[in-house]
Amino acid sequence: MRRSECINRFYLLIVISISIVKSNVAVSFYMNETIDWEKVIKKEARGLDDYDLGEVQEVNEDIVITKKGVVDKDRFYLPRSKALRFEEDKLWFEVSKEEAKAYKHD
Repeated sequence: MRRSECINRFYLLIVISISIVKSNVAVSFYMNETIDWEKVIKKEARGLDDYDLGEVQEVNEDIVITKKGVVDKDRFYLPRSKALRFEEDKLWFEVSKEEAKAYKHD
């Protein structure tokens, strides 16, 4: 492979790793996966070790808002940058149970 081809591939990898926001549809890249943010509303949110972060209520440019519980409703304001993937109707976050406390609001 020629040096120019290597450089082009390197720059392509950098571009792919950057989040892209277009109008109201946002797409994030993580290990070649994309998240269609419009499809995550009303889906389960999970953290590390399958920690329950509730149901996705709202997504904006920087934050994913989830609600957990029926009687005692906790809300989590999670950075979109912590989202790992969306699969099997679950949005997975790179957030531990302990770390989730920092994002929790009553």
